[in-house]
Amino acid sequence: MNVKTSLYCLLSIRSIPLQQAVHRLPYAKKTIYNAVEQMISDGDLLKKRTQDGVVIISIPSDFYHQRLKELHMTLLTRGIDPTPLLSKTAQKIWKHIGSQHITAEQIAEKMNYKTITIRKYLHLLSNADAVTVISKKPLTIKKNERNELVPLLDDIILDKKTNENTLYIAGSRPFNEQILPPKKLQQKLYDQFRQSMSITGTGFQVKGKGQHVIYESIPPDSDLEQLFLSSLNTIDGVEERCLFLIHSKKMEMEKLLSYAQKQNMVNIVGCYLDIIHHLSHSLVDKKIITMFSSYVQEKTMVFLKQLKKYGKQGWEQPYETRWNVDLYLDLDAIRHGVRSL
Repeated sequence: MNVKTSLYCLLSIRSIPLQQAVHRLPYAKKTIYNAVEQMISDGDLLKKRTQDGVVIISIPSDFYHQRLKELHMTLLTRGIDPTPLLSKTAQKIWKHIGSQHITAEQIAEKMNYKTITIRKYLHLLSNADAVTVISKKPLTIKKNERNELVPLLDDIILDKKTNENTLYIAGSRPFNEQILPPKKLQQKLYDQFRQSMSITGTGFQVKGKGQHVIYESIPPDSDLEQLFLSSLNTIDGVEERCLFLIHSKKMEMEKLLSYAQKQNMVNIVGCYLDIIHHLSHSLVDKKIITMFSSYVQEKTMVFLKQLKKYGKQGWEQPYETRWNVDLYLDLDAIRHGVRSL
């Protein structure tokens, strides 16, 4: 184990004074000081001086470094040195390993590495139980999805900076709303700790810096197209969220059509997109309307049941005929939503 890994393992247990780290670790003082300064420069450690003049070193509290801390502790308590598994070579190899079978030779070819090098690191990953060996000749492996190390390695090595399932809703309201899956929400809680925030459905709310952010969690396997369909069954969704989803330009309309067909919602989705198209041609292209109109279903659908008690307003008939729907929407509310984008 090298000095940087030793420091990280020690600080994963708790933050300590720098002098104590120098005293407790079996390395030369200069080696430790140099390592600490380099890690601080790289953003992997924090240094804080107390009122008494004692220098405390600690691990940053953001999502990435907390996951890195958890990985060090997990490996350490299993009797495994984290150093080789977190090397640049091991990280490059991990990016080629998935749920499908892959051989050492295939990885070597993709990376332009020698097969013997790949085999060495695959054996290390196998010893950590992060991969499952399917066969030894040729060496064939896949991720061991049941092992707790796998999501940690994914978070740290893959470290996806963007997420297409994150939707930012601002408009004219005095707060922002972010809709995202649990892991990304966890990352936000670590990285935006000082933010004024709340989480929908939990009662959790804290004051902090900046504009208030309302986080809403969606299932890990959700995508924006599924979120759009579920939102289309609610008043808030029709008048606000669905508009922001359309405005984001992140949805795949072919996928939305496929989902709508499976859920018998083609008529409702097509009708809604048609209405938005007439309110703003830039939001929904005519080609999208044509695509959905080719798959209108025979069964008449009520859209939107919650507003049925308020009756119709007189503008609905052309849309009802084109899309075979029994239409109850507040057009003024939708028009206001479009204007506020």
